Amino acid sequence: MEASIVYNSSSYADGNLQHSSWAADDDLPDWDATGTAAAAAAATAAGSRSRNVQEERHLHAEEEEEEDEDGEQEEEGGNQQQQEDEQLLSADFDLSRDQVIERIEQLALQLVASAAAGQLPELRCVSTAASNVHMAQQYAAAARRPAAGSAHDSQATGSVSAYGIAGSALQFGSGMGDDDFDEAAAGGGFSQGMLQLLDAVHGLLRSGRTATQRDLYYTLLGPPFFNHSRDLKTALQAALALLRVPRSSLGIAAASKGAVAGRLLLRCRPGEAWQDCSLTGPAGRAIPGEVGAIQAMQMRPSGARFILVVEKDAVFQRLVEDRLFEALPCVLLTGRGMPDVASRAFLAALVAASSTAADGSSSRPLPVLGLVDWNPGGVAILLSYKHGSAAMGLEAQRYAVPSLAWLGVTSDMLQDVPSSACQPLTPRDRAQLTNLKTRLAGCCPSWLPELEGMEGLGLKADIEALYAVMGHAGLATELAKRMMQRQYLV
Repeated sequence: MEASIVYNSSSYADGNLQHSSWAADDDLPDWDATGTAAAAAAATAAGSRSRNVQEERHLHAEEEEEEDEDGEQEEEGGNQQQQEDEQLLSADFDLSRDQVIERIEQLALQLVASAAAGQLPELRCVSTAASNVHMAQQYAAAARRPAAGSAHDSQATGSVSAYGIAGSALQFGSGMGDDDFDEAAAGGGFSQGMLQLLDAVHGLLRSGRTATQRDLYYTLLGPPFFNHSRDLKTALQAALALLRVPRSSLGIAAASKGAVAGRLLLRCRPGEAWQDCSLTGPAGRAIPGEVGAIQAMQMRPSGARFILVVEKDAVFQRLVEDRLFEALPCVLLTGRGMPDVASRAFLAALVAASSTAADGSSSRPLPVLGLVDWNPGGVAILLSYKHGSAAMGLEAQRYAVPSLAWLGVTSDMLQDVPSSACQPLTPRDRAQLTNLKTRLAGCCPSWLPELEGMEGLGLKADIEALYAVMGHAGLATELAKRMMQRQYLV
């Protein structure tokens, strides 16, 4: 009896090869020799095809797994790069002095290592170029530091807590400043100057002292490290972007520039007597140049209904002399032109303090209004308070006050002003107008008609031009009326 392998044709229909048990010839069907050979050949061919299909499927599955792994690795790498870039777009405002010192030392070591290797330093930070700035719709916090005590402590309203204001805020894109550093570092001058700057601020922090940028230039960092004070300013902005810290964290303070007056109580620290800003002279109370001192202040608006930001010191003093804050309870603030960081930080802190009522409960922040010249420069000043500026780097958004509205000077206030009290626009004014119109289209479209009016008339006007029709005392009356009637551009 001979044994044979029998192919189960029903299994073939399912695409499976099966072997029967060994069986005797007389147990098999009565096939002829030809049929048996054909069936055997078909079975062999089918088995071969099935094995090939399975091998191809297995190979394809392995390739898909490899592609998935490669895709996951690429995605992880992309996510990591994105996270690193996003980290460069924000500053750390709450680092301790020792943490800032550690960052400085790490950056200095990186510069030294590159110089020792004869290579340009590989430095990455956000680019503060105007082309890398955009306006983003969001609820921007006016200040982001924790309160020094209870959030409902009426005696600690100056301990600014964050609050939301609907509006636009200036933000930096993901553009990085590698090329700027490579170009500036050629020849090693940039690295030497940066090392000298880092050494100077490192010494300030270690000793617990502060210095102004002017002090640094004239006492430590003049030629040959920096040939001009603006070169030091550029290097300082680069250092702030690289370290991702605010200027105040480096022990660099600014000279006092801004001033405040009106219905506001201030004290520098808990336990001291409150200072009444309505009792100051025409010059008002000086705003500290150091942001840290502003953050330590306690502020309590006393019956104020508005905050009025005035571009010019002379106009500010006139309004204080005319006691505008008595005719209409308000707080007056000036940055004396384009505001410095301290003036912007003070305004943001004041707005935040106004959102806490005397009983400690939350309330609506005071409206913030701006009085500036009717010219491109005045509009740029309003935008600096409202959204920040590229020159402020990573601090721009922190001190922005998106709720600020344009009170004046506006075109309807100039209807009776003689053309002799106005000035023609310069080519520089027209170029600035073009840039401002692009910015306003996305964030303040209601302001655009004012710029178009300037451009159409080819004229601009100072705040003082209103004296020609209102007199000096009439300006305060007109402003009070407009604030009460809410005649301002949001």
